[in-house]
Formats: sequence, C-alpha cells, structure tokens
Amino acid sequence: MEQDYYLELNDRPVVFEKATSVNSVFFDEANKQVFAVRSGGATGVVVKGPEDKNPICFRMEDKGEVKCIKFSLENKILAVQRTSRTVDFINLIQDYSQLEYSQECKAKNARILGFCWTSSTEIVFITDQGIEFYQVLPEKRTVKLLKSHSINVNWYMYCPESAVMLISTANLCNVLQPFYFRAGTVSKMTKFEIELPALIAKSTKVSERDIAMATM
Repeated sequence: MEQDYYLELNDRPVVFEKATSVNSVFFDEANKQVFAVRSGGATGVVVKGPEDKNPICFRMEDKGEVKCIKFSLENKILAVQRTSRTVDFINLIQDYSQLEYSQECKAKNARILGFCWTSSTEIVFITDQGIEFYQVLPEKRTVKLLKSHSINVNWYMYCPESAVMLISTANLCNVLQPFYFRAGTVSKMTKFEIELPALIAKSTKVSERDIAMATM
C-alpha cells in the first residue's frame, strides 16, 4: 500500500506567488520574509513572513530590475539593489521623508554581490572585492561608512542569529573568512580551510550549497 510522506518545517507555511518573467521572489534571512516583486515593484510588492499576521503590501516606482530587496530589522528601512554598484534606501518611519536615497560601494570597479542588515540601521555590502559596513541615518537620509575589509569574494553566507558572515575566497572557494558584526563594529576572525577529498577533481569548487551555518 502506497503512503505519502512529507516534511513539515513550520505549521504556518508562507505561501507566495512563484517566480515568473514578471514576478521576482527574494528571501530575507534576517527577518525570515519572502518578497514577491511584480514588474520591478510598479504593480506591487508583497512581503510575507511566518510571524506576520498580515502581508505587507506596497508599490515602488519601476527603476529597473530588482536584484535584491530587504527590510532592516524592525522593518524601519527598505533597501533595494537595482544595479551592480548601488543600493537605494526608503524610510518607512512615520514623519520621516520617504524620498529614496542611495549609497554606491566605495571600492573602485567593484560590484555588489548582495547585502545584509545586521541591525535596524546597520547594513553590510558584500562586493567581489570585500565587505563594506555602513550605518544608515534615516533622519538625514545619508549613509556613513563604518569599516571596510578588502578580500577576494567568491560567495558569502550570513547567519543572523549569531551575526557571523562567512566569506568564501581562494581559487577553489574552500578558504572561509568569518566576520562578526556587533553594535557598529565588525571583527575579522581566524580564517579556516575546508580540506577537499583527494579523489575530487582539482577543478571542483566548494559552493554555498555545500555549507550550512547553525547556532549551537
């Protein structure tokens, strides 16, 4: 007799519209929210999370393809990446201007691979040349560089529970450099290397799909 099995990760699953040519889907690891962005935001953005009683819905002016979109912690500021060098910010705080303001990455000729909020007003840009840690000042609509580190970046992974980011470097992507973020500071920790089995081809690289981060 056949039986159906399934793995339940949450008793309140987040249901969202699938990714299509007109609908882009993004996941925010810090707030555990799923963003569904239609037509660059012009026809609507729907944000859902396991703890959200009601979805957050709004519209944005279509200024090009959205590459990444996330709320700051506590949903006070929206950050949107549309180009390889710039992130745009929109205040969601009452009585603050909601005009967009932007920050370009500092490293010359660098391209932004993504970004992560580490607090309600602090954000880190990850570029192919390193990381740039910023403080966002919503009342002034400005962004201030706090610290930067130069390092060749293949890919990155962030664990919001521990505020630790792993940066993959080296040709085989098997050298990992951890950074720890806390209250306006970033600490460079001891890097380590993942030993690859001798039978693996020399061209085989470690990907972010091979790595999992957890707090114990």
